[in-house]
Amino acid sequence: MKATFMKLSSILDSPIQRIIQSNSPDLISVSKYYSGLLIKFVKKVLQIIPISVFDNLQDIIKVLTQKMRKIPLKINRSELKTYAQWDQRKEIAKLTH
Repeated sequence: MKATFMKLSSILDSPIQRIIQSNSPDLISVSKYYSGLLIKFVKKVLQIIPISVFDNLQDIIKVLTQKMRKIPLKINRSELKTYAQWDQRKEIAKLTH
């Protein structure tokens, strides 16, 4: 995260340096404007992360609770394939990856 913030803040350096070189009185207003845009962008990005994580967790819970059958404690070797539930396990693997 720190590297991301440093990279994004370095984007502001070149326009600000040009304004400083030209001795423009607009330095404060321009820096506030671009800083505000940067803050909005970072907020938007950081809000997406928890939303997507919890959406994936909700899908995993649905698969585990609704789609997968209960497995008995003792299973005969001949019945093992019937309890494998390959499709559900594949779906869980995709969601956790």
